[in-house]
Amino acid sequence: MAVFSALYVVPVACLLACLLYENASAPAWEHRARTTPCARPRGPDYCPLDESIPPVEVYLMKTFMSLMPGIATGVWIWSVKTLRCVTMTFNDVG
Repeated sequence: MAVFSALYVVPVACLLACLLYENASAPAWEHRARTTPCARPRGPDYCPLDESIPPVEVYLMKTFMSLMPGIATGVWIWSVKTLRCVTMTFNDVG
């Protein structure tokens, strides 16, 4: 039971950390986006506003950690005992 508790608590803690990071950094990102001009002085592909968005790793971590409780639930529910029960049910029907 402790393993499944950890599979729920750890992702929620990581998700909370990502949300706190976004909340704490959002004013700086917004300030950078509003004050940095995008006049493209170095060419058509250059825009310094890329620095005013959060790192993609934060979003990936948030998405993955949001999926982890569902994956843990699937592992918990679809145990060997459950698969045996489903197999016996289908054998009895067929």
